[in-house]
Amino acid sequence: MTETSVATPSPVDFKKILNDAVYPDPGLTPEQQDKFVGRYSFSALVLQFVYYFAMGDALLAWGSLICSVSIVLTPLLLIFPLFARRRAFEKRQWSGFSEFYHNQRKWDREALYLTIASIILVVVALWLIGPMILKSAQTLTGQSGSTDFTQQLQDTVGQYQDILGQ
Repeated sequence: MTETSVATPSPVDFKKILNDAVYPDPGLTPEQQDKFVGRYSFSALVLQFVYYFAMGDALLAWGSLICSVSIVLTPLLLIFPLFARRRAFEKRQWSGFSEFYHNQRKWDREALYLTIASIILVVVALWLIGPMILKSAQTLTGQSGSTDFTQQLQDTVGQYQDILGQ
């Protein structure tokens, strides 16, 4: 009798297959990956403590909350994002660099959308409320709204010249 060898199937790593499908390899070299991880995090700057909590970094999350309240420590809010990506890469369990890369890109995109929406809201609010603010300022200072701007500018320059004795 002859024995037929049956090939045993190798185990299939479904988690790896799914991960590769959801997070395709960005195609970065290790040097480029290290540069990406060390880059300044715009999403951490805009989203602050929400980003830090989501990345699993409670220290920076609570630090950013405290700095938001304290006027003296507010400049630290600009320094924290320098370390945010590196700490997120080290703190959280990632299945690979591609998952980290795509996750950070999503956070950056959301921060950009929030920034654009905020700018639009501020412009619209100023456009709607601006005339009311100008009118109330003119009422408080006693100026009429019909005064020509160039005349006001000449009057102001004349006042400064009188003060300086020219």
